[in-house]
Amino acid sequence: MDKNFHWQLYQGLDDHELENICRNLHIPNDYLKGVNDPFEIARIEGCINNKEHSSYLVVLQYLLPQSKNREDYEYKTRAISLVQADEQLLVTFKEDPKYFSDLFKQFDQNFQLSYEEMVMKVFWKIQNEIIKVLAWVHEEIEDMQKDIEYSSQNKELYRLMRLDKSLAYIKTAVHNNRIVLEKISQDERFQSKPALKSLMHDVLIESYQAESMVNEGMRITDQLSDIFSNVISNNLNNVMKVLTSITIILTIPTIIGGLWGMNVPLPFANSESGFFMTILLSLLISIVVVFWLKSKDYL
Repeated sequence: MDKNFHWQLYQGLDDHELENICRNLHIPNDYLKGVNDPFEIARIEGCINNKEHSSYLVVLQYLLPQSKNREDYEYKTRAISLVQADEQLLVTFKEDPKYFSDLFKQFDQNFQLSYEEMVMKVFWKIQNEIIKVLAWVHEEIEDMQKDIEYSSQNKELYRLMRLDKSLAYIKTAVHNNRIVLEKISQDERFQSKPALKSLMHDVLIESYQAESMVNEGMRITDQLSDIFSNVISNNLNNVMKVLTSITIILTIPTIIGGLWGMNVPLPFANSESGFFMTILLSLLISIVVVFWLKSKDYL
């Protein structure tokens, strides 16, 4: 390395603390403060201040799970800022997704990387995690397809909604990071080492794969949403059909009992077996109705 770079990690700092760091390093405030913005997008910038201080910024979007419970997993995007300010290399983000931990430990143990290599290693980690999350999303979709026949509750729709929402965030991250990657690939400073170009190529391949997976996932979830709605509606209709049929069957003894309970002359009224005769009549009519409903596929 031509220079002795030093790297520093900042996590979970508020805007005031980040402003002080920017002021001390003579870099624009938005280089670091953007990580506190949940809608920050991926981008690159370069800046020269008073011909004495130079800086370079790469902002990438990474995935952050919103729940520790696998059944309620939902992913959103957050920004990580990678800055070179003179001889300082800074990594800043709001919330730790944990999958950065191993990479940052490697940086701590023996940091012999240039800024460009650090950016590409972080980029690779983000893309690799996106692929893992998308693989999990596709597994969830397959599980939902197996359960679709028995779906009669809204929980499956809520589950699908979380997946669809996560895919929307992932699509945004993949698209924005891809734009940054294309700009980086045209920057001469990222073309200085063969190993760096090789890593950039691998990240680009991962980006293509992620884009294909997220588009496929969104198409399937759109189809599943319609199918689930139809299946749930159909299952509820079947339940209501059965309940209505049962109500009709139970109404027959009620009507007969009501008629034979009136204080007027009726058949079997003076017979000792009149009660059992009315019960038998109710059962016979009910059985006939049951067979009729079955023939009409109402039961």
